[in-house]
Amino acid sequence: MEFGVGNGNNAADEVTAADYPQIRLFVVDKKVARDPQSGTVGSWLPCSPDSIKRGTWNGFSAVGYFFGRNLYQKSARSYWANPVIVGRNTGGKHGR
Repeated sequence: MEFGVGNGNNAADEVTAADYPQIRLFVVDKKVARDPQSGTVGSWLPCSPDSIKRGTWNGFSAVGYFFGRNLYQKSARSYWANPVIVGRNTGGKHGR
């Protein structure tokens, strides 16, 4: 689903509060191909107000970001605490 953080409820507040350098975002570049590809091109970014705004449709995937943030906040009490969120989101046609 291609729905960026900037489109959600309280978007400005959520973007400003997105300062989680332990969370890593991998933003995959869009590429159209007829056949399966063996690799991908993208960039690793620490989660910050600037990086969360990157991407199409008003920023990084809102679903991915909120899932990763929730996982990070809950994992602070466990043995692992550095989520990685991969974003490769493409909107489709409207339902008919």
